[in-house]
Amino acid sequence: MDYTIRIGEAAVLYDDPGRSPRPGVVTIQRDGAPQFIADGGNELRVPRPVWEGFCKRTGLSGLFFDKCDGLMRSGANAGCVPLDLTALSCIENCVESWCRRHPNAVPDLAAEDGAESNRDLALLLWLQYWFEYALDHCERPIVAHE
Repeated sequence: MDYTIRIGEAAVLYDDPGRSPRPGVVTIQRDGAPQFIADGGNELRVPRPVWEGFCKRTGLSGLFFDKCDGLMRSGANAGCVPLDLTALSCIENCVESWCRRHPNAVPDLAAEDGAESNRDLALLLWLQYWFEYALDHCERPIVAHE
């Protein structure tokens, strides 16, 4: 099973005629966004074990899964949590620390097993780009997950 993560402007989505409207984020793509992951888009689908392992290796488990404040906590407002500067700061610090510890890592989501530093760097840079974008360009920036 996968996580689907979207970062951007809070919206009410009417994307499935058979479902009631739901809170979420409209999927977009940007030319300046990381192209090595999600084709420059603000939506990421990642297998649960990959995402959870990434969060543990990078020290981001609390940011995403804390029971009270995590961006992907269970039961979080139908999967939508406001994004703030504290979360961005956490990601920026993590990117800086990761790059110091893995100076030869190149962002590559398709890296072979054993090259977690490359996959993890790709995910970190994707998060950093979209957190910055959402906080700079969105009136109501959120992280939505399914």
